[in-house]
Amino acid sequence: MIELNKEQVAGVLKRSKEWPEEVWMKKGLSGLLKSFIPNVDGQKLQHGLYRIYWKDGGNSLASVGSDASGTRWFAPTNWAASIPCNDWSDVERVELLEQR
Repeated sequence: MIELNKEQVAGVLKRSKEWPEEVWMKKGLSGLLKSFIPNVDGQKLQHGLYRIYWKDGGNSLASVGSDASGTRWFAPTNWAASIPCNDWSDVERVELLEQR
């Protein structure tokens, strides 16, 4: 069973208007709701090389580090833009490959 807090429900309702019908059909309601539930607290990760598993499937190799303020970021090796990123909401789980 998926449980959502008030902010997550509001996010689902707001963003659901943007999703085309084929997204609803492909993922189903539980898949879409799952995308709003954070599973990884990136701020607790150590610096290193990780395999990041995405909520919508697939994975990426990524380095994890922190900026001058201590906020953790990740930089997938297969992304061409928007790196580094500190939005962990699409990450389902991580696997530490090598710590630095």
